[in-house]
Amino acid sequence: MSITRTWLDAEPLLLQRLRQALPEVVVMLEVDASSNTGELPVPCVLLRYTGYRTLSVQPRGQAAKLSAGWQALVVDRLGTERDPSGPARARIADLCARTLAALIGLRLPGFPEPVALAEASGSFIEGGLLFHPCACSLDLVVVAQAAAPA
Repeated sequence: MSITRTWLDAEPLLLQRLRQALPEVVVMLEVDASSNTGELPVPCVLLRYTGYRTLSVQPRGQAAKLSAGWQALVVDRLGTERDPSGPARARIADLCARTLAALIGLRLPGFPEPVALAEASGSFIEGGLLFHPCACSLDLVVVAQAAAPA
């Protein structure tokens, strides 16, 4: 099976899906966001490509199965409430659940497998904002081009 699509083809499709699922939230690629966290619209979701890993390689390296990964960083103001059921936590919990629900099982044209959940790093605080990663991966096959005749 020859798949000619790469993770670069998948990214705009993932972005579109998140925008459809979260119409009230700004969803953008992390590289398009301001490096100044104070300028981020909150809440928002930043889609970050995290790289790929090799799952298998066919003999003589003519094809490989890869797993490309993304984090959808759900960003909101850091809640000050000590009660974990408080409003800031509830809002970010809802956005994380909706983000994951939008991605899990999503089938993208030209890819052999649906989008799957992946391990995510822990949340982090930056500039008074809470960044909570929701991770997914997508498997794809790359095939070596045939050598041109001499």
